[in-house]
Amino acid sequence: MGDFWEAVMAEHYVRDVKDISEETIELLCYAFIAFYAHKVKRLYM
Repeated sequence: MGDFWEAVMAEHYVRDVKDISEETIELLCYAFIAFYAHKVKRLYM
């Protein structure tokens, strides 16, 4: 993933921005998984 961020940000590459972006996306995905898992559980109970 680092190569992608270096290509996108070019000479403005800052590792902290990459790390924060990746962690935020990961957290958002986990939140979606938890939300929909809860919805499915309620649907079948």
